Amino acid sequence: MHLSIERSDVGRSVERLSAALFGPKRVAVVGASRDPKKIGHIVVDNLRKAGYPGEVIPVNPKGGMIAGAVAEESLTVAYERHGDIDLAVVAVPAPAVPAVAEEAGRIGVRALIVLSAGFKETGQEGREREAALVRAKSQYGMRVLGPNVIGVIDTHTPLNASFAADFPDAGEIAAVSQSGAVLLSMLDWAKREGMGFSRMLSIGNKADLDEADLLLLLEPDAQSRVILMYLEDVKDGRRFVDIARQVTTRKPIIVLKSGTSELGMRAALSHTGALAGSDRAYEAAFRRAGVIRARSMQELFDLAWAFRSPTRPMGRRVAVVTNAGGGGILTVDQLDREKLRMASLGQETIERLRTVLPPAASVLGPVDVLGDARADRYAAALQAVLADPGVDSAIVLLCPTAAAEPAATAQVIVDAQAAHPDKPLFAVLLGGAQMAEAEMILRRRRIPTYPFPERAVTALARLTAHALKGRAPASDAGDGPSDPGTDGRAADETFVDAASRATAIEVLQAVRADRRKALLSGEALRVLEAYGVPTAKAHLARSADEAAAFAQAIGGPVALKIASPSILHKTDIGGVKLGLRSAEAVRRAYAEIVDASGRRTDDVVSVDRRAICGRRRRAHRRRFGFGRGRGTARRRRAVGGGKIDAAYPHEPVDRPDGRVDPLPRQATYGIRSSGAQAGSGARAAAADRPSRLGARQRLLRPATPPSAVYGRDCGALAFGRLPGAKPLGSRSKNPLRRRAGPPGAGQGLGAGAGRPALGRSDRRFGRPHRRGDRRCPQGGAWPAPNDDRVRDP
Repeated sequence: MHLSIERSDVGRSVERLSAALFGPKRVAVVGASRDPKKIGHIVVDNLRKAGYPGEVIPVNPKGGMIAGAVAEESLTVAYERHGDIDLAVVAVPAPAVPAVAEEAGRIGVRALIVLSAGFKETGQEGREREAALVRAKSQYGMRVLGPNVIGVIDTHTPLNASFAADFPDAGEIAAVSQSGAVLLSMLDWAKREGMGFSRMLSIGNKADLDEADLLLLLEPDAQSRVILMYLEDVKDGRRFVDIARQVTTRKPIIVLKSGTSELGMRAALSHTGALAGSDRAYEAAFRRAGVIRARSMQELFDLAWAFRSPTRPMGRRVAVVTNAGGGGILTVDQLDREKLRMASLGQETIERLRTVLPPAASVLGPVDVLGDARADRYAAALQAVLADPGVDSAIVLLCPTAAAEPAATAQVIVDAQAAHPDKPLFAVLLGGAQMAEAEMILRRRRIPTYPFPERAVTALARLTAHALKGRAPASDAGDGPSDPGTDGRAADETFVDAASRATAIEVLQAVRADRRKALLSGEALRVLEAYGVPTAKAHLARSADEAAAFAQAIGGPVALKIASPSILHKTDIGGVKLGLRSAEAVRRAYAEIVDASGRRTDDVVSVDRRAICGRRRRAHRRRFGFGRGRGTARRRRAVGGGKIDAAYPHEPVDRPDGRVDPLPRQATYGIRSSGAQAGSGARAAAADRPSRLGARQRLLRPATPPSAVYGRDCGALAFGRLPGAKPLGSRSKNPLRRRAGPPGAGQGLGAGAGRPALGRSDRRFGRPHRRGDRRCPQGGAWPAPNDDRVRDP
């Protein structure tokens, strides 16, 4: 009962806000100006020119006439003379905006569009100004779009509460942009290309309404069939994913996300104050929400044309009809790259094509109607191809030859699509001025049209993937989607017996009990075998002789690879040997791997030359609800520029003095195996300085990795129990850089005895320090971590 009431309240709230933003009875423009070049004047003029049916009230302290309407001295006066004001558009200098918001709230304005810039994107003063705006809207229950926006456009009301230079044609595409400039570019491009929009909204700094709120507003809008979004960041990731997942069940959402590079992130921060965050997190969030991601402005518009089409493909089989052989080949190449398939035409279709096409025409592969083809030849070919049950969609290419009839052929394509509404038909018009009329004919009838075959195929591939998402996969014969499996069983029937499933669960539970996030190779193979996946022969060996014996048993060549939860990047430490054909080669490789591992790795996670700690932007992961669980592995950057490859939850750390201290809950660090190492002593030293530690993680426990030998089909492995080695002494005052305590302080795998401690600059370039007092004598005792002799100068 409570849930149904809550949903009802949300629905009513969305309806009220939608009415205020897109269908207001009265709009007040605060900051209206008599100067035609000022934004306040442009907004009033745009409202009147668009044919807005409601009342426009300019607000200017001096009163008078502005753009043909009588101006009022203030919002309060406007309310007293005209009644309730649903929407107020604010175009005053930023310092005056909080006072305007306060006044608007007092008189009951439902929604405020703040066009003014100069808020959090400008620094601390702007952030304080934006906070005052938010306080005012919260006090009166008013909703705010912006600040720093272009405004709102609804072509069906019609309403143009923006300072855009033009008004778009009415259409079925809704556009939401965090950048006003991108929104204006979309509008101008759409006018030239003949694309219409239903609604266009700019969200700017998102002080109140954000992208998730606007999705809620656009979901019930029957005029908006496709939603395009340009985003620099997402304000509330978890809420965005939940709402987007709900909306994508009714209409597609196509997102162009900027700020994917370090420079782009900084640019987004100065543009709208957006914290762009990790692109991997956004990629995962978009996939979870069912959002289609565009990688460029061009692809955003290409996908808009494709998804604007009311037809969706039922499979991946694509027929190609062309009058240009080269264009057909390019199309087929792109089909292969995009994982689509060239449709195999049935014998009846082939015979029919041979009847209606010239003898020189090709009917196998791309249907080449030849360069002298006129519209009637295209009509015959399309009629035969689209009637074939083995065709799910088709691409038609038209090259502007002397015999071509672009406009007539475009009408043929329109008629063919109308005759086969269940099969998408994409057009590629290979030309310029000669194709302009044909292009407009096709786009007016909602047939996706492109100037190059690669763009058409990419758009069709994305449309196909979206249409097939959630359906059962097609059969091997390519006859379209099929609910039952190939052996006649239902798609949801279990294919693994209870014993095999129990084996897989046993392996995974053992890994979880060991607090690991990665399976060893042998464990992964056991899980695959339990589910019936064929695997190569493999064996875990704990000695060189055992590895050699098994290699002889399975036959060479084999490969050896270290298997350890501490070592995720095996090639970094020389832990992979391939193409071993004899027992002696296996023994020698086994010894080399053990030696390399003993010299170059620790019992910790791999990192770059030094112990590291860091707080690597976790906000973007929290934003989408990722990484909240214990033990989430993630990549982080080291202080010195390297990357931590994995990290694990905190647990007690053994100290050299025998005490056990818990590592602080906010700790992360690790060691990459490219030279110097840190042993367990470094962990204990780090525990003494919790203030230097970042995210809630810990170092991995000491490991005693076994060995494995894999058969020739999978690239083999072998590794053995790594012998303990004396850790390096420390020369650094920073506890995170101390290499280790005295022998016996931990089980760490450090460099062997006699290895020189490295100076700060020498460690950076991999050169050993030359000073004699920096060396530990062969077999001698290592100095304690706090010994002054081993500290940095």
